[in-house]
Amino acid sequence: MMMIKALGKKPLINALSLGLALAVTSAHAADFPDDDIKFISPAAPGGGSDYLIRSLQPSLEKQFGVNIIPQYLSGCGGACSH
Repeated sequence: MMMIKALGKKPLINALSLGLALAVTSAHAADFPDDDIKFISPAAPGGGSDYLIRSLQPSLEKQFGVNIIPQYLSGCGGACSH
């Protein structure tokens, strides 16, 4: 009780809020991924990035339990987004 008086109630409330937020976030993250994953490449198929994606695809599908779909967006220069 002496420690709470020394620090005040605000740090204790902040710590409890942070703990609750982390608990909720980790519980929600357990459901990921629940749908197919798009693996976006900023280059056209047939190059080094295509080889990398295709070599990682089987192990990622096994690890996550969902389909990994390669998507090629050539010409976006690293600024690809969805």
